[in-house]
Amino acid sequence: MSAFQQAVEQSFSAWTMVDSVSGLGTSLSFVPDFATSVASGASFGTLDINGAEIDLVASNQGTGALTGLTVVSANGFPVTLTSGVSSYANSATIQGVDLHLNNNPNAVYSLDVFRRLLTHEIGHAIGLGDVDLGGDFIDDNFDPNDPVGTLTNSWAELVDPFDPANSAGLSTFSVAPSTFSENGVDILMESNGVGIGPTNPLSNLFPLTNDDFGTRQYLYPSVTAVPEPGTGGILIAGLAAGMGWRRRRSRAVK
Repeated sequence: MSAFQQAVEQSFSAWTMVDSVSGLGTSLSFVPDFATSVASGASFGTLDINGAEIDLVASNQGTGALTGLTVVSANGFPVTLTSGVSSYANSATIQGVDLHLNNNPNAVYSLDVFRRLLTHEIGHAIGLGDVDLGGDFIDDNFDPNDPVGTLTNSWAELVDPFDPANSAGLSTFSVAPSTFSENGVDILMESNGVGIGPTNPLSNLFPLTNDDFGTRQYLYPSVTAVPEPGTGGILIAGLAAGMGWRRRRSRAVK
């Protein structure tokens, strides 16, 4: 149990670490909420907005089901940023999250696999989508002829923390899903494989990469670089997260 709880704590802590490339921290933080009972929807992948802001839910969905599914409820379209920017583009606050994991007896997770899966799902809980499922992809220099070279560089420092959607030097691109799996781009927020690869091994306790840190800066910016913080403990039951700016879809991991 102690090793399991440590894996949960490490999954949440990974999202609060300083980006070693840009030196940027984040305004994002997590706090335990054991006073609030976990409340989940009637079935796997459904949401009950009662309970903590993030509820972790385990249920037996059989061997053919998804291993993880995160459902987010968004509220208030659009929002005004704390910087004063009003009617922020395509934005909403996150009012509740149910993070579902499949615990059927035949789904045998090692702690490393469980930690990586949970870390990926927490990314969805705070507003990030799957980078390899198509749709708008934020980047500075994506080139389909050089995916490794252009999808593995850091762009977090290009984010304008006061108005991220209008950051100079960043654009939205349409990136084919196969770009990631076929070119060795190992980003945590990939639906297929959750970034596990030569550049991001399963044993990596801090699996966020350039794009993960960039989108974190986009949603939960730090105005200045900060010193490396001490590791904080995040407990396992009901958890609360800082509010996000944009809505994200429900997602799944295979």
